[in-house]
Amino acid sequence: MHVAIITISVIMIIGIFCLRAAFADNAYMEGSGPPKFQLSQIAASGNNVYVVYNSNTDHQDIFFRKSTDGGASFDKIIKITNDNGYASDPHVEVSGKSVYLTWFSSYPDGNTKVFFEKSIDNGNTFANPIVLDPNGGRGYAVIHAMLATEPNVYMAINYNNLTSLKVNHGLRTSTDNGITFGKPVSIDDSESLYTKIAVYEHNIYVTWDGESVCPHDKCQTDNIFFSKSADNGATFTKPINLSNVTLALVPQLAASKNNVFVVWSEGQYPDVFFIKSSDGGSTFNNKINLSKKLGYNSESPQVAVNGNNVFVSFYHYSNTGANTMNSSQGLYLTKSSDGGNTFGEPIKISSGDDLWTSTLDATSGKNVYLSWRAFNITSHRGDVFFAKSGDNGTIDNVINLSGSLEENGNLEPELAVDGGNVYVGWDMDAPGDNIYFRASNDDGNTFGNIINLNHEIKIPEFPFAIPVLLIGIISTIVFYRVKFGK
Repeated sequence: MHVAIITISVIMIIGIFCLRAAFADNAYMEGSGPPKFQLSQIAASGNNVYVVYNSNTDHQDIFFRKSTDGGASFDKIIKITNDNGYASDPHVEVSGKSVYLTWFSSYPDGNTKVFFEKSIDNGNTFANPIVLDPNGGRGYAVIHAMLATEPNVYMAINYNNLTSLKVNHGLRTSTDNGITFGKPVSIDDSESLYTKIAVYEHNIYVTWDGESVCPHDKCQTDNIFFSKSADNGATFTKPINLSNVTLALVPQLAASKNNVFVVWSEGQYPDVFFIKSSDGGSTFNNKINLSKKLGYNSESPQVAVNGNNVFVSFYHYSNTGANTMNSSQGLYLTKSSDGGNTFGEPIKISSGDDLWTSTLDATSGKNVYLSWRAFNITSHRGDVFFAKSGDNGTIDNVINLSGSLEENGNLEPELAVDGGNVYVGWDMDAPGDNIYFRASNDDGNTFGNIINLNHEIKIPEFPFAIPVLLIGIISTIVFYRVKFGK
């Protein structure tokens, strides 16, 4: 009898643990209360897709997932960070079979470090992270951008030495696929708030928004700056002020051969400006106001280039005050067919009471691809949308990627395009436990089912747990009836 009792008890304990594991492994959730997860970036190489995101809980961590079947399914979640730092702003790049990750982590002692980690087996495993911090962890370091073109890896980093109070905006370059990095090369001695880099052959182009002091030293202005390296990052030219105004923010950069294109938002009630260089960034043409005919309050520009076609998207907001909407408000796309010399009239892509982050890509064929989030005040619902434009710059069809979700509050889409494959991911408003993903393998014409990237369902454990529990319960009832005759 004692043997039977022990056997039944063991069976039920195993079933309980299996059932608990089946549910516990469905998602990474740490700390007390509902966690928040934020999608950072998506990188793609053909049918391979790489996603990196972070948690915004009591302890912030970085997570990674990959797909090798065009986004139809994903491998297990890999937790990248394993220390007491608060990790933020992860970036992912792919070149060949190498996958590169970078992020920065803040620590209780006030220091912040930039980390770099690589995989040489297509993201199956990662080597130990290295610290890209010349201050030896005695300062503040933030990663702004990473770009990989085999065998080179470029990192735009801000360094702030807390001992000397010296600020440095610089670039670190690896020429051996991320095995080693050269010393930081200074681009500017001011702190950048937003930096973008582009590469063509051995030319590296960098643009950023930063403060500049007025000649009489009694004011500061925020402007858009540009610098270039013609020797693969060994040296950089003296920064050029592209905007020369009181307030200019959040530049975007694209390059094709010797052509360099920069866009930004300018002014307290901003317009969107565009500027072009045809000699590899040595000189620039006069800037062009792309949103002038729509009136003020245009911002968040994105730029993409393919051959002689240059595309710029931006948001135009209401000119009549907060929480109001007029007929011109929405997301716009404008195109140049002559390499950025002239632009057509902006075409309205989408309306919305509150339009958030958009992404733009023109790396595949003659199409340009857009993804954005729009919130409708009337229905109190936010959704993520996708559209593509052919060579003529017009939009054929707008697809609502999140319309089938019961959840509301879809945020900040990320877009990656490669070889006819289009990948879009987005996160959610608070509590924000879910990160969603959809893939198209026919150049953005149709999309597959929605995948929740932050949940990892382990099917075998659940079916096994139920029978084990049932066996334990039935055995207990039978034993009770036989023993006590009931």
